[in-house]
Amino acid sequence: MDHILLSDLTSAVREKLEIRARRVGIPERAYSLKETEPDRTASLVISGDEGDDAVEILCMSVSAEDLCSVLVRESSFRHSGSPKGSAESSSHPCGWHRFDYTVSADAVRLIALYAADILEYEFSIFETVAEPFECCSRQYTCSIRGECLHPDQLYAKACKYRKVLLAGNKY
Repeated sequence: MDHILLSDLTSAVREKLEIRARRVGIPERAYSLKETEPDRTASLVISGDEGDDAVEILCMSVSAEDLCSVLVRESSFRHSGSPKGSAESSSHPCGWHRFDYTVSADAVRLIALYAADILEYEFSIFETVAEPFECCSRQYTCSIRGECLHPDQLYAKACKYRKVLLAGNKY
């Protein structure tokens, strides 16, 4: 892989995110990977369906010189550390850490795995700050479908019945 496009990187990251999200029970509607081609950046965002509580957790860019840069929030960096294979690390203002990679197929794979780790960590810490509740008015529908259908999946992480469903049980 001599030259990489942002779309190549986001495609690889999106694939890893989908696999990890399914494995650990992160609903697809709770995160998004948004690409901005003119400035060659992509952002990984956790948000509820309304988008008003969106939190950017990771940003990636590909330069014309085939250098990949990954920015991650300080809290994620403290938890996950430096990603494997990154050439440099620097701290940025506003609580972000930057890692640079020379473009290669291996770098794309490592960035994708790191992004999946960050998503899993950031999604898991939401659960510790939300006030737990028994269930919402959708309990019957959720039970029939076997999954939580609350439109705000970040808020729904605090639903005790969602945990019952994730364990494969129903009331």
